[in-house]
Amino acid sequence: MISAKILGMKVVHAAAELYPLVKTGGLADVVGALPSALLRIGADARVIVPGYPAMLTALHDAATVAELGPIFGAPHVTLRFGRLDGVTAGAYIVDAPALYDRAGGPYDAADGWAYGDNLQRFALLSYAAAKLGAGIDPLWRADVVHAHDWHAGLAPAYMSAEPSNAAKSVFTIHNLAYQGNFWEGEFHKLGLPAHYMRAHGGLEFWRQVSFIKAGIVFARRITTVSPTYAREITTAEFGCSLDAVLRERGGDLRGILNGIDYTHWSPEDTGTLQTPYSADDLSGKRACKWALQEELGLESNPASPLYLFVSRITQQKMADVLPSVVPHILAQGGQVAVCGKGDRKIETALRAVAAAHPGKVSVRIGYEEGWA
Repeated sequence: MISAKILGMKVVHAAAELYPLVKTGGLADVVGALPSALLRIGADARVIVPGYPAMLTALHDAATVAELGPIFGAPHVTLRFGRLDGVTAGAYIVDAPALYDRAGGPYDAADGWAYGDNLQRFALLSYAAAKLGAGIDPLWRADVVHAHDWHAGLAPAYMSAEPSNAAKSVFTIHNLAYQGNFWEGEFHKLGLPAHYMRAHGGLEFWRQVSFIKAGIVFARRITTVSPTYAREITTAEFGCSLDAVLRERGGDLRGILNGIDYTHWSPEDTGTLQTPYSADDLSGKRACKWALQEELGLESNPASPLYLFVSRITQQKMADVLPSVVPHILAQGGQVAVCGKGDRKIETALRAVAAAHPGKVSVRIGYEEGWA
């Protein structure tokens, strides 16, 4: 039964990624699907994202909401609202060419190095999201500002710093290991009160400015992607040095298991797989496996179990374990395929394993949505 409180509730989701336009991982999938799910149960859900080239290209029926002026190092910033191709929810776009009009990815340049002004780029996203709870849009004022991961972590802090902002804040931790930590000397660029740069109850984190800590400290409620992860991050082993801060907020921390959007993730979708299949007819799955083995250069053996690892290639995802585990899988007649990118040393080790076992192991460094 849907709570009456949800009907008509105005919720804006602030994030650096949005499926199907900009994606590096599961964050984009959640931000693409959750607002749509809220719309279906009666909430008035929207998104706010940076004005990357892909976002602006997909934007239509747009209207200017506000001019934010020269801020965070950008000489001109415009907040627009419109529709994005492939996205159900209405979208606010933070149009700041000086910060977002770049040929690389959302966080890194083409050479793999993080942009030197990421602090300003995502402080702006957080600031604009907070302003939607303060009434910057004369036609729509958020009841809830839902910030996702460190890129939007400052939104609850900006909301806290503006007493007239009556909106409630929610901060979701998708991956605690990515924290948005910057040199403490850059704090002055954020425009927050000086006392916010403190260790207890503030942004200071080992002489750094921490965006993710800001979200944890200032948000009214904190969520994570599963109940298990919510428990794990309050321990020293998995807390990434923020476990004590999270334990302090334990009463406001809740793990909610990530859902899945079956309109995009269904084996019956004829536009996704070479041969669709269902629980009632698995013949298409066998055909897909054969086609995948052929594409990957693996032996076309229908009896060989095929193990797939599609993920960031990092220690956190246990990719560092793969090089030592793969030989055991092969010894039992299995095959292994890896798709992802990340730690260069692990990538090199995986390439070496693939070279040593042609026809048994395939490693693709990089990410392509359709293939994944």
